[in-house]
Amino acid sequence: SKALDDRVGCYNLLRLLEGAYAADVTCAFVVMEEIGSRGAMGAAFASDADTAIIFEGTAAGDMGDADEVRKVCQAGKGVAVSFMDRTTIGDRALYQELLALAQAKGIPFQPKRGVTGGNDARAFQRVGEGKSACVLSVPCRYIHGPSSVLCLSDLDAQLALGLGAIGGKDSMSGSFEKMDVPPTLVSFATAVGPTSRVTSPEFKAIGSRVVLLQPKYTDALLPETESLKEV
Repeated sequence: SKALDDRVGCYNLLRLLEGAYAADVTCAFVVMEEIGSRGAMGAAFASDADTAIIFEGTAAGDMGDADEVRKVCQAGKGVAVSFMDRTTIGDRALYQELLALAQAKGIPFQPKRGVTGGNDARAFQRVGEGKSACVLSVPCRYIHGPSSVLCLSDLDAQLALGLGAIGGKDSMSGSFEKMDVPPTLVSFATAVGPTSRVTSPEFKAIGSRVVLLQPKYTDALLPETESLKEV
């Protein structure tokens, strides 16, 4: 398809708008990124957001015998998270939080291995008081050619990491639509040892059972929505 940069970002913003969130979320569909982020400048000026997460496409450069230095990210290896490009230095704390979130949730990701290109993050970082900004990119081959290529699992990974970052339906915010959940502490622990020596207050009686609830997963290692409902 042509113009995947930045039709991919628009597509995932539309998907993101279907959700419900504890925080105020504004999706800006802007123009003229390639000639100075002129649309993003206006959006950044009008926005009072604390944080800006940019959804975009970026050059994969992983074709054939391309020089290694040009292979800044690879199609099929997950969403590319940028620490810096030619116009923006990503917020360090936000960058580290996104990487940790992707690891914790099993979302395929890759740090973008090169200071190349530029995007609308520059506008949000520089206008007014400036905003904490970071970029989530879908690797695209032949990015500005008449026919570019992406991996659908990378597209889903971009959305999943964006949803996790802003706190979507799977967040621990304590509220969703008309439902409220009281403050809850959830703790997980694991250890290695012989099962004959395992004791727990929950498993003192003969016949105690352990139930495994296991949904189906997509190729991007994300649980399928309908499968979760069945579980």
